[in-house]
Amino acid sequence: MATDSLINSLSSLSIIITGVNGNKYDVTENVTSFTIYESIDSFFLSGIMSMYDDSGLINRIPLVGQESIAITFVKDSIKRSINLNIIDIHDVTKIRTDVSGIKFRLVPTKELLNSASTFSQSYSGSSTSIISSIHADHLNESIRIYDGGASTMNIVFPYIKPYQAISKVLQSAFDVDGAPLFLFETLNGPGYPVIKSIKSMMSEEAKFTIGESALFNTGLAGSTVRGMTDDRHHIDSIKQEAAYNTLSLLSRGSYASNVTHHDISLKTVNNTVFNYKNNAESVNPEMISDHFKLNEYSLSGLSNAKHHVLNHNSKAFENSLPNFTTIEPRSLLIRKSYTNRMFLSTLNIEVDPIKEIECGNCINVMIQQNIPTLDKVSADKISSGKYMISAIAHIFTNTSEGETYKMAIELVRDGIGINHQKVKK
Repeated sequence: MATDSLINSLSSLSIIITGVNGNKYDVTENVTSFTIYESIDSFFLSGIMSMYDDSGLINRIPLVGQESIAITFVKDSIKRSINLNIIDIHDVTKIRTDVSGIKFRLVPTKELLNSASTFSQSYSGSSTSIISSIHADHLNESIRIYDGGASTMNIVFPYIKPYQAISKVLQSAFDVDGAPLFLFETLNGPGYPVIKSIKSMMSEEAKFTIGESALFNTGLAGSTVRGMTDDRHHIDSIKQEAAYNTLSLLSRGSYASNVTHHDISLKTVNNTVFNYKNNAESVNPEMISDHFKLNEYSLSGLSNAKHHVLNHNSKAFENSLPNFTTIEPRSLLIRKSYTNRMFLSTLNIEVDPIKEIECGNCINVMIQQNIPTLDKVSADKISSGKYMISAIAHIFTNTSEGETYKMAIELVRDGIGINHQKVKK
């Protein structure tokens, strides 16, 4: 068994800093921990790193926030390489007279490019093709479009940074089902950002099943083989951060709302009513109770819960292509509904590293019921089931006892356990 297949371990860790003078410094032994973050809400990987200086590194390199750093390691026979830039040196703390602890903030080169770039340019085409063009033109990197945008638009950006422009497009971008699109990058992914729809991600089959105790361990031989590569997948800690906030979902118009849209060029006023059943059905419709009513109205009939006002200009640019002011109102309401409901239930778990898993994947989580353990305990049917990974913190520690690696994962979904059975009358 390879040493890096043991639980939480990794091998061949290397951390090299290239200073402003071009010299390279191996600081592997000095680094005590580093964390790499990925999220469907982040366009790129980022990180933080802690190390100690007992040999004058601050002066020798010197550390001034303009250094690059190359991190490589092997986990489960897969080599990973991460190239980032040190942009912030903070919390320099004296441990003793001749030793200091230092923390860094890490970002990729494209974030530095974004900070140093503004452009004024027009783009035409689908929302995803516009995002791809901006990324290639101004950040020198191609992206992969898994789910294309359903809307076509003509946009003029006046002196704006690349990521600001991309954020603006994404706020009005959706797939053919009206679900919001996300641009993000992952550690175990292809090495460049991807565009995916929240609905297509949540609809994928689960890649793994993990459990909170040895009882639910996926290994055939139970927890005694947790060191084996394919039989770990065991939760060390689990916390339900938020779930089923009916008041918030109602007040934000997630189930039903309406919009008044004014067209300043046509001098017209129209009203559009939205309800999730007709326009944005949940991936897990069982979550919405037919028995929950207010003033005899079901959730899909409470359109007065939220009122939007949109100002349109159907003749903007005097051509047939739409723009930010001409997007069809119902499409925007569908997108808002999906966005609000995707965090209906959120779990934060710390787990053994799972090979090749990344944001946007789905996994099954088995959670024990809150009853005494006797012989065979069935899973909690409400909290267990399929979740989508919305964020991962890859946590690495480097001590005299060896290097370790754990994952802290944020899981979200818009429903309840798929095995939940309705109570019969």
